Amino acid sequence: MLFSGILVLSGCGPKVALPHPRIFQRSQMVLALHPFALNPFSSSGRPNAWVMNMMYDSLVRINAEGQISGDIAQTWQVQNGSRLYVFHLNPHAKWWNGRPISVHDVAWSYALYANPDAPVTAFQSLSSLIASISVQNAGTVAIALKRPDPAFLQNVAAAGDGHPVLPAFMASRIPLSTLSASPIFNKIPDMMGSGPYRPYAGYPGGIRWIANAHYFLGSPKTRTLITTWTARPPADVSWRSSIPAVDPRTSRYTGSSYTMLLFNFQAPLPAAVREALPGLIDRQTLSHAITAPTFPAVEPVLPGSLYAVPVKIPSGARILRRAGYKQSGGLWESSSGRVVHLTITASTGAQSRLVAHALQQQLSARGISVTIQFVPDLPRVLAHHQFTLALVQRHADPFPKMAGEFGLGSPRNYGSYFNPTFQTRLNAMNSAPNLIQSEHQALAALLNDPPGVYLLWTARAVTISQSVEHFTLNPYDPLETITQWTVARPSK
Repeated sequence: MLFSGILVLSGCGPKVALPHPRIFQRSQMVLALHPFALNPFSSSGRPNAWVMNMMYDSLVRINAEGQISGDIAQTWQVQNGSRLYVFHLNPHAKWWNGRPISVHDVAWSYALYANPDAPVTAFQSLSSLIASISVQNAGTVAIALKRPDPAFLQNVAAAGDGHPVLPAFMASRIPLSTLSASPIFNKIPDMMGSGPYRPYAGYPGGIRWIANAHYFLGSPKTRTLITTWTARPPADVSWRSSIPAVDPRTSRYTGSSYTMLLFNFQAPLPAAVREALPGLIDRQTLSHAITAPTFPAVEPVLPGSLYAVPVKIPSGARILRRAGYKQSGGLWESSSGRVVHLTITASTGAQSRLVAHALQQQLSARGISVTIQFVPDLPRVLAHHQFTLALVQRHADPFPKMAGEFGLGSPRNYGSYFNPTFQTRLNAMNSAPNLIQSEHQALAALLNDPPGVYLLWTARAVTISQSVEHFTLNPYDPLETITQWTVARPSK
């Protein structure tokens, strides 16, 4: 959700426990964001997860500790080996007009996401996952899956995942062909949601929001929010630019994409060199060498994720010596006297150039001769396997999406990657007695014998004015989510 369960402090008074922390101690807040779409099905403007969570609720949410907590669903059960999820709705959950959120709203919303003909984006489509949706009684809905998915709550049902519960009592009568263009999802006076804030007016530089007086987890005390993608009015918290204030603070946190040094298994890269590379790269030093903010990466899974597993990084020098390599004149040579030389293919973008040069300098200092080949169309080079090593930007997807990315038939499997242990673990998952443990084992096999070296996480920055205090972030759901802040009351 937009904010998770926390304690918010008044500017001068005592600590106050609140039913839901989408609350500030000021009548109005200005938030600077990149331009966004209010339509949850929009393809012309990317819906912002942060904004969607202001407008809509989901079945569950992920709190700041990474735990699942209730949202529209008050309680739930996971049955039939993670193939059936039964949700019992919170009877206090309401739409903006005060109408209770019903099992019909939930069932229709998930049936829409599961319909291959629905006007939803590719990442929203659940047609390959959901087998059926059934209403068990006036407060309970069950979702049956085509295959076991122990991460359904985290990856599908949680707020920030792109599957909000929609107002079926208004939208179910609209034909699918005109649903995405309906005023319910496009015209501010006619929109209907359930979240803590409702848009009430648009202007050329942004949108004005008013607090939802019916919000079942507590109506926000800040009555008005302004989201803007311009410099006017000046922002209290900015996700898009610096705040024109005296000595603003900046909070950086891990982004969802990472840089990877990808191997092409069809190219003649000696096995010992491939195994040694992860241990020859100092990611911490590499992250400091880049001007754009980054974090050292060892795995393409968000820290704290259910699927975060330890990755073994053995000593690169030890691997090379064991394989008969030796250093001569500061450079590693094979037993036949051939100098280890690598060519890194990278795009011509500024960030890619910085990473490539920093990596070249670091590997050269460790005895590996490196040249860089910059190409204007890196995706074409990758698709045709015209590389030995390549610097690639990738997005962190939870397992099993990651399994599909590295699968034999995946169009993004640029290195023709094949990991027999991973494939064996993956095939055994359907019959495993402990599915979560089985997924961990499959992911560990993938990460410990990957098609490359994980280098750097991108970093996101949020600029905070001096009037905002105790600002922290929830790294779990979604990346823009706030877990806590305090706004100092204006001095008299």
